[in-house]
Amino acid sequence: MSIFLQILFTILTLGSLYALVTVGFTLIYSVTKVLHVAQGVVTLLGAYLFAALVNRLVPAVAAGAFAIAACAAVGWLMNAGIFERLRRRGRASAVGALIASVALLVMGTNLLLLLFGPATLALEGFARVPRWRISGAIVNAVDLETVAVSNTCLLKDGNG
Repeated sequence: MSIFLQILFTILTLGSLYALVTVGFTLIYSVTKVLHVAQGVVTLLGAYLFAALVNRLVPAVAAGAFAIAACAAVGWLMNAGIFERLRRRGRASAVGALIASVALLVMGTNLLLLLFGPATLALEGFARVPRWRISGAIVNAVDLETVAVSNTCLLKDGNG
């Protein structure tokens, strides 16, 4: 029973993360009409920046604000530098924009790999996250917050 519950909690958490990613794809596509697969690179950049700053003892709120601002700037630069230029030149077909987005995904992934390396970054300051044992399965506060934030975003979307 404990293995089943642990798998269930993990599926709930990962499903919530995937739901947030889907909301991001939907939001970007509804506004720009571009399937922007490189949004994952922007999100990964924010995660790496946040982890790097927190591990250098920058307060989490300041690190989060900086990471969000940096991601917004990178997203704006991607749109202005690539997708807006394609639109102005009349080459913003769905396939052309998707190819540009895949190119940004590949380049961004490799750039992040060069900057931050292949090792997993740990948040040293968050090592003592509260955990609870429920019928042999372990649930932590971050997983519960992830599910709560995801469901809140989905319900406020108006479709949930």
